[in-house]
Amino acid sequence: MEDIEKLLNDKEKENIHKEITDLANQIKEHLIIKKYHAIIKGNYNGDTDRIELPIGRHPTQPQKMWIVPTEKGGKESVTILKVLERFKEATYVELTLITGRTHQIRVHMSYMKHPIYNDTMYGSGQGRVKTEEQVLQSYYLQFTKPITNERIELEIEPDEKLNKVL
Repeated sequence: MEDIEKLLNDKEKENIHKEITDLANQIKEHLIIKKYHAIIKGNYNGDTDRIELPIGRHPTQPQKMWIVPTEKGGKESVTILKVLERFKEATYVELTLITGRTHQIRVHMSYMKHPIYNDTMYGSGQGRVKTEEQVLQSYYLQFTKPITNERIELEIEPDEKLNKVL
């Protein structure tokens, strides 16, 4: 009986390893689709945009990331922006990550002079409507399930902080 359990455990470990490897490859090849909703400060010029700016460590504040030229260690970073709704002092947007760098959306939007609403680290500070954190929500994820190759789509409704500011 113990031999059968060991064989099953080894097979489970092998499958888990394969699944993790497959997911890691999907991330590396930019095959996982990740979308976010955010409210950004100001009225964004244009309805869509492709933001391609390399990201690396901030030169004087190591806890932060910033736009850093590739020749100085910055890594390719691409964010697709789509305007969903405009307000007097803010814009509601959908952001799709093509790459997935640390703080990528927050850095890109801050650099574009449209920081995420209530993002105290990257520039906008608290807005008139107070929330405990920046108004940025991951709402959509699509990937291929390893082994079965089934395409999985996950989507959630806007959370409380997004609705509060909207």
